[in-house]
Amino acid sequence: HELNQVGLLDFAGRRAAKERARAAADAERSARLAQVASDQVERQTQIDSAWARLNQNDEEVVLDVLKSAFEDNDAPTAAVGVHGDSVSLAVLVPHPDSVIPDREVGYTAKGNLSLKKMTKGNRTAWYRELVAGHVVVSAVEAFAVAPALRSASVVAFERQGSAVAPILAVHLRAEDVTQQRRNSVG
Repeated sequence: HELNQVGLLDFAGRRAAKERARAAADAERSARLAQVASDQVERQTQIDSAWARLNQNDEEVVLDVLKSAFEDNDAPTAAVGVHGDSVSLAVLVPHPDSVIPDREVGYTAKGNLSLKKMTKGNRTAWYRELVAGHVVVSAVEAFAVAPALRSASVVAFERQGSAVAPILAVHLRAEDVTQQRRNSVG
C-alpha cells in the first residue's frame, strides 16, 4: 500500500515507503502479539477458575464435566446431583435380550464343540456381570474426570416394556474402586 503512493523511479521515496511499511507491520505484529497474550491470560484464568470449582465439587461444573464424559458410554449415564464429595448417577443398562446371546459354546457327549442353548442361570449370571460392569465403569469414569469426588451412589435402570425400572442401587467409594483395580492389576 505504501509503495502505491510513490512513483516508480522515486528510489528514495520507495525506500522511505518500505521503511514506513516495515514500521507499520512491526506495530501491527506487536499489537496482535499483545492481544494474543492477553487472550491467553484471560483463557488461562477461566481454566484455572473452572479447575478450582471442579476440585471444590461445584455442582454446576461437576455435572457439566460428567455430562461430557458420559456422552460416549455404551450404557447412557447421567449425573443427577452432587452432594459434598459424592455424586449421584443413573445408568440405563441394555435389556438382556439385546446383549446376552441365547446360545453358548458347549461340548457334545463325544467331546465335540457345539452351540447349546444357554441356561437361565448362566444368562442371569452374565447379565449381573454386565449390569455391575456398567455401574462400576460409570463410577470410575466419574472419579477420573472429577478428582475431588470420593463416592458415587449409582442406580442402574432397565427398560421393561414402556417403563424404566431400577434393578440395582449401590454406593461406591473411590478408594475401594481404586484399591480393587490395583489388586486386579498387580
